[in-house]
Amino acid sequence: MAAIRIMALAGLHDFYAEEFVEHGGRISGFENHILKVPKKDLMVIVLSNSENHDPSADFVATRIAALVLGKSYAPAAHPISSWEAKQVIGSYRLDGRFHCIDAVGGRLFIKQKGGRTREVLSLGEGQFFIVNSFDNFRLASNSHLKEEGLIVKSKYFPEAFAKKIAQRADMCN
Repeated sequence: MAAIRIMALAGLHDFYAEEFVEHGGRISGFENHILKVPKKDLMVIVLSNSENHDPSADFVATRIAALVLGKSYAPAAHPISSWEAKQVIGSYRLDGRFHCIDAVGGRLFIKQKGGRTREVLSLGEGQFFIVNSFDNFRLASNSHLKEEGLIVKSKYFPEAFAKKIAQRADMCN
């Protein structure tokens, strides 16, 4: 039996201090997501005939709920500076998986090894978000361990450190 998550919404991940219950899944070419905001008598159901649709059913349901509640989930993107691009481009390891960030035509993209490529936009000051997702990250260093990397935040998982293992983004090819 799948778990039902109760989360608080406010900012990039918390979505405006609204408590909600949600559940979703995917199987054999189908994806769904149900999101309910009990105190606002709101329920959003998204059904998709594609299990790898971008944006995901989860993202679409949350965006619809935010719009109905008069909220906006639209991080303000900034032009990516050459300094930011130089700092963030590379290969990273997080939870035993490789993630690579590279620049193509003046835009940044991230790819998990074996996964799809997604665009990355800057929030400024070394902070970034992945388009059509709730994932964001910021440049970080662990001076104690002399490691460079990213602090990664996601809607469903606690903050984690992704260690930079190469200055080039070729570990995901």
